[in-house]
Amino acid sequence: MSEIAIPKNIQDNVLKQVDGSPPSSWLLEDCNTADRRQHWMEVKRLYQLLHAALKAYFSGDKSVFNDLPKKQKEFAALMRDDYLSLYGVLHDGWDVISEELKHIDSYVASSPGEMLIKIIEWECVGVFCSAFPEIEPYGNGLHDFSPQKAYRRWSGDRKPGNKISKAELKKRLRENWSHCYRVLCLVVCTEGARTDPTLKRKLQEYRRVNAALQENLYKDAHPRKQAKGWAWRDGIRLEGQKKGGTYT
Repeated sequence: MSEIAIPKNIQDNVLKQVDGSPPSSWLLEDCNTADRRQHWMEVKRLYQLLHAALKAYFSGDKSVFNDLPKKQKEFAALMRDDYLSLYGVLHDGWDVISEELKHIDSYVASSPGEMLIKIIEWECVGVFCSAFPEIEPYGNGLHDFSPQKAYRRWSGDRKPGNKISKAELKKRLRENWSHCYRVLCLVVCTEGARTDPTLKRKLQEYRRVNAALQENLYKDAHPRKQAKGWAWRDGIRLEGQKKGGTYT
């Protein structure tokens, strides 16, 4: 992965954002069931892994990161590389991104570093809020996840020449609204890359790194592994059956 020097102040702010994700106030004020408290702790562990990977990368001190179990270290490194390669896109595409931001009523970000932090913040909200389907903008009080459906969609997306339509993109944003800023930046930069070879290379690198992360995420969701799905309703996590369809 080619590197873009990230200023020290941005490094510090990114580490601060990741270390504080999800905030302790969410545990104290919002997690009103045992399942939600457990969910907060699982999300916290995820972001602590990312924090360890980023801290090791920025400081050059890999001692803490190297002590992690192999599987956790691999996943944390993929998460780290995903955000670092995304920063490369934000950095080289900032002119077109900032122009697009002028059409958004509320303040979002004024620099690539700020935008990266905003993306990290919102994506943490998205991960955490799966346990709160009642507050999702397009929800029906139930948030469910099917490994088999997710795997089929992922495997279909990565087929050569298979492009996602704008209608499908809008549908997915409604389902996963927390990724709106990442998707906005990528869509705008894809347009800008038509006349910017450097930005085009950064996008290609990002897609390669992101594909490796997605493959790691979905490898255990292959239908032959019969992974169980799950759902959230009223603060309770319901476990699915291997054959799918019902939750207990």
